[in-house]
Amino acid sequence: MRSLTAIAIAIFLSTPALGQVPSAGDPPADDPRIEAAKQHHDKGVEFFEAGDYESALTEFKATYDLSKRQDVLFNMAVATDKLGRYSESAGYLERYLTLEPGAKDAKELLAKVKTKMAASSAATASAAPAPTRRTASKPPAGASVLVALGASLLIADIGTAAAGYSLSSRLESQPLDLWTYLDAEAQGQRLNQASAALLAIGLSASLAGVTWHLVAYGRQHRTP
Repeated sequence: MRSLTAIAIAIFLSTPALGQVPSAGDPPADDPRIEAAKQHHDKGVEFFEAGDYESALTEFKATYDLSKRQDVLFNMAVATDKLGRYSESAGYLERYLTLEPGAKDAKELLAKVKTKMAASSAATASAAPAPTRRTASKPPAGASVLVALGASLLIADIGTAAAGYSLSSRLESQPLDLWTYLDAEAQGQRLNQASAALLAIGLSASLAGVTWHLVAYGRQHRTP
């Protein structure tokens, strides 16, 4: 493949080579832009040989803006290839081959650049993080304990209420002496109080457990 220095010599002869007819877009040989373009190109070659491909590309772009010579597109393609900007490099080469369809070195470089583009795309795709799958988390243990405790207390309340009802039925159906009656009545009051307490605590525990479950479920589904 030809070197950038060789291209510089070929591009910036002040007069066309023997038998070569200047294209309509070329600036005249005495145009001051020719000398400015040559200076930019020389700087670009120096930067390129020093490994500063970004600065080299800047100079080559300035060269092309001044000269509109298609060979500079090849230099720009080489610089962007070195920078790893393969899509941009391929674009310059395709523009160049439109003007110079027989340029073998440009075709070879374009094939290499496209291979690098495909490899880079494959590497990017493989490195992309896989979409996270939302896994159903277990409900909070404390919430489950509260629900279970509330259910147990409510069951106990049913048993207490049943005992109170049985005692009340016995008081109504059997004749009792005064002391037995008073003792049974006190026992009935204790059963009523215990039933009310069990009902209140059981409902509170169950409600707290269910609320805890719902809050935890909502947080789980809001988390990305």
